[in-house]
Amino acid sequence: MEEGLTKAQVRYIMGTPSINDPFNKNRWDYIGFEIIGETKRATVHHVMFFEENRLVEWKTITKNEENENFEERSIIESTKKPEK
Repeated sequence: MEEGLTKAQVRYIMGTPSINDPFNKNRWDYIGFEIIGETKRATVHHVMFFEENRLVEWKTITKNEENENFEERSIIESTKKPEK
C-alpha cells in the first residue's frame, strides 16, 4: 500500500472491503486471519482512509492468538504521522 492510490486500485489489491460503513464512505475495513497449518495465529484488521478518492492513511492491527494463556498482544502499524 502507498498513499495516493485510488479506491479502484486499493480494491484491485485488497479486494472488496469486509466492512463498508454506510455512514463513512471514506473508510474501508478488511478483516483477515493468519493461519499456519490448522492453527489460527492472528487476527489482522486493515483500515483504509480516503480523501477525494485517494488513500491518505491506513492502519494494520494484528492481534496474536497463539496461546490463550499468554497476555494478548496487539501490534498497530499506521501511516499517520505523529502530531507535534
